[in-house]
Amino acid sequence: MLEKDKELLIEAIVEDIKKKEEEKKSKRGDIDVKLIEKTVRNILQFISWRICVDSMTNLMFAVGTKGQNELFDRVNVNIDTTASKIVTFAIKTFYDKIDTKELEKLFEDVKDNYLAQCILREYIKRYLYTNFVERNKRDRIIQIAGFNKQRLIGKMKTK
Repeated sequence: MLEKDKELLIEAIVEDIKKKEEEKKSKRGDIDVKLIEKTVRNILQFISWRICVDSMTNLMFAVGTKGQNELFDRVNVNIDTTASKIVTFAIKTFYDKIDTKELEKLFEDVKDNYLAQCILREYIKRYLYTNFVERNKRDRIIQIAGFNKQRLIGKMKTK
């Protein structure tokens, strides 16, 4: 829905801001329309990302269960979409451990999909923040996901 009407929504918000800024223009000078558009696009991108993550998380909790990895893998193969791959990954890592070989393949599958990479990284961060992971494996996961190791270290469980 956001993708379909994104430009219309951006125009409406930009026009509203421009109208308000024109009233204040005499005090400050010219309006930076490009900056306004960039800000609105970033807001919409964040909202879209949040909707995707929350929807996938809700689906993960609705259908996920421990010990059913083989079933989720079969369903994922049948559906074979980026979303099904990420939901399957989220379910498996919520109830089990991250398989680094599987993670590498998943990142390879989504290498051209920025939104999918961001969602996947969100689930990896959650996993790393809430689970103890042996140092070598943690470092490998961080490398595969392309994280800045120094940023994450302080927030992760280390014992």
